[in-house]
Amino acid sequence: MQSIQDYDFDPEKCIADEFVLGELDPSPQPASPIQELAQSAAASLTPITAAAPSGAERWKEMGNAQARAQKRLNELVKNDAELSCIANEHYGMRFKAASFMKAKEGTSKVCQAIIEHLLTQAGAVKSQTQVREYVAAMFPSYTVPKNWTQPLPEWAVRNIQKRIRNSAAPISNIQLHKAITLSLLHKAAAAAMERHKTGVQTFRPVVEVSDTSILINGVAFPVSDNKVKGGKYKYLRAPMPKLFQALDSIN
Repeated sequence: MQSIQDYDFDPEKCIADEFVLGELDPSPQPASPIQELAQSAAASLTPITAAAPSGAERWKEMGNAQARAQKRLNELVKNDAELSCIANEHYGMRFKAASFMKAKEGTSKVCQAIIEHLLTQAGAVKSQTQVREYVAAMFPSYTVPKNWTQPLPEWAVRNIQKRIRNSAAPISNIQLHKAITLSLLHKAAAAAMERHKTGVQTFRPVVEVSDTSILINGVAFPVSDNKVKGGKYKYLRAPMPKLFQALDSIN
């Protein structure tokens, strides 16, 4: 049997003397017709993206998250040495997890813009659609709410009250409800403008009615009988100066 030494083997001959990178051809090979067809078809396809969840789905998700948080909170309270013994035979203690939907970008800016426009003489007499279009032109990238029946946040209510106090008539005469919404603010601003335009005055008199007279803040206005076509009905005729004098007597 021959040994390895018997073979005429030269290791240096196995090593290349020179390696020239430039001799290699780096250019890509032309695509085949099948590859070109596949690439063309792929380029024409619209990328598939996941649809954004609807409002109902978001509210459902938030409700499920609140339920999980409440369950976990109950477990923590039950296992906490201090919290678990706060309640006694006279009163109980309830710990509640509260969820809320985060405001979209620009919501506060849009809301403030609506409020500021409604609290102007020009904006108070506009329709809701006109106000929305006005604000949408100011913030084209933000959503202007169509639902004006939601209670306004505290910061918005404070801004409204401050703006009314610092405004001149008729804006300063706006009468606000306890629960303020954009819809109620719109109606109150429009009503203030109408009163200002027509010179309407508001009174809260004490009125007493009898068969023969009507007393307004103690000032008597006689009731007369009028006969028409065989019928008779009672009526009151009040001179305007005397009526205003009566109404102003306690105002």
